[in-house]
Amino acid sequence: MKRKQKIGLMALLALILSASIPSTIAYFTTYASALGRVEISLQAETEIIEQLPTPYSKHIQVQLDQGSQPVYVRVRAFSGSAYPIEAKPSSANWKQNGQYWEYTIPLFPEEGRNITDEIVFEIQPKENEVQNFNIVVVSESIPVKFDENGNPLPADWNKTIEIERGEGE
Repeated sequence: MKRKQKIGLMALLALILSASIPSTIAYFTTYASALGRVEISLQAETEIIEQLPTPYSKHIQVQLDQGSQPVYVRVRAFSGSAYPIEAKPSSANWKQNGQYWEYTIPLFPEEGRNITDEIVFEIQPKENEVQNFNIVVVSESIPVKFDENGNPLPADWNKTIEIERGEGE
């Protein structure tokens, strides 16, 4: 009988010790947890602001939304092939590069630094010709990269990134 009691006592002791092993191991490990949710946006939201003072021109500015990261922007205008589009930038900050007009100063989300100078796209129709015209303007943006001193590096439009948006965005 004593032998059965010793075996039972040893089995009970082994069960108690094996139950405490995970908490003992946890004591000697690094453990961290976090709760909550923080959304990070790795993209920038820009908006084209259009004014149509005449039927043959569009006055364009690009504005960066609050909360976005700093970006460089560029625009391109399209129309029918019958009439070429003439671009008239209002400042030297707009530079033509191929078919795009690039804004050379980065936009920041702070008020006053979040909108481009104006650029005007015009079509010159022939006299006494009545037609409907549409100038379509699209804009693109890329994030600003900074050097080790915090100064913005020039825009590199040769790199591409695709952002997939879910439904409802």
